Amino acid sequence: MEHAIRWHIKVNLDKDPTLYNRFKDRLETILSAYKENWEEIVKHLGDLKEEMRVERKKEEPFYDLINTFLKSTDENELEQTRIITDNVLFILKDSALLNNFWSKPTAIRNMEGLIDEELFYCKIESIKQNAVELRTELMKLAKNRANELRQWS
Repeated sequence: MEHAIRWHIKVNLDKDPTLYNRFKDRLETILSAYKENWEEIVKHLGDLKEEMRVERKKEEPFYDLINTFLKSTDENELEQTRIITDNVLFILKDSALLNNFWSKPTAIRNMEGLIDEELFYCKIESIKQNAVELRTELMKLAKNRANELRQWS
């Protein structure tokens, strides 16, 4: 079961890095906490496997990624990240409609500029400070989910 979970994490890590890194950390915690207690390991791995089956909303990987850059869990900031996520997804979906978008450097730079504006001018300081890194991660996530982005439009 451990190997199946590891494989599933490896295959899906690029499509939802925040969630699957959480699963990866949880797997390592289970294995180290219950070292030779096989019954407990099997029980907890079963729970993890069930948790991994839960369907997520399409925008959640982007929202979670943006939230990893928050320094606090302030309710106002969490609501702001929802707005930022919606705005970024609008930019990504609009760009995803272009044929062969990921092979057009000018279009990619244009989209990066729009995302930069969204991140640099938001009201959350920790996102502003990490805007370039966050934009890079959002772009990677968008590229890994390009087909899905096209379908959402």
